[in-house]
Amino acid sequence: MGKLFDLAKGLAGEKSLHGRFGRWIQAVSTALDAGSATPAFGIAKKGAALDVIGQGDTIPLDLTGLTRGVTYDVAHFLWVLTPGKTYLLHGEGYFDSFSDPVNGFLDVTWVDAVGTPLVGGGINSPENRFAPGAQSGSVSMVYTVPYGSVALTAARLDCVLANGTAGMVQGFFSSTVVEIPG
Repeated sequence: MGKLFDLAKGLAGEKSLHGRFGRWIQAVSTALDAGSATPAFGIAKKGAALDVIGQGDTIPLDLTGLTRGVTYDVAHFLWVLTPGKTYLLHGEGYFDSFSDPVNGFLDVTWVDAVGTPLVGGGINSPENRFAPGAQSGSVSMVYTVPYGSVALTAARLDCVLANGTAGMVQGFFSSTVVEIPG
């Protein structure tokens, strides 16, 4: 077996491959010893106090955590992605204090570095419309990063259409990026 398997066996006191833990260690260590790795992933969330969001605003996710193999630019609220790779982009959150409590809404979607909606971003789908009666929502897409355009190697969440404004509550909005191996 490989080095990782031998080390794990010693740490766990596992003498054989026949137990559940032994089989699990064998599978994991064999994959890692062979050079296989966890796909790139990352999480960014809203950490600062309340922000008021309206049409044309970028969703200001100012804290990162658990990133591996992908970079989040906190200054510009952008995920920096690798050309040729495919990612699952997911954003979800909560708005309150709508300026128009009856007809107010915000449509949030994934855009590139200059604010152009990414193809497949789900604009106007019910999941990405935030309104006074349904303040929480989400927007997800699978995105393959093209070669050639620097703007298209980044992704962020923007409010692309709105009637009024709404408050973005601290701790209740996040985005997740996961590379899809292939």
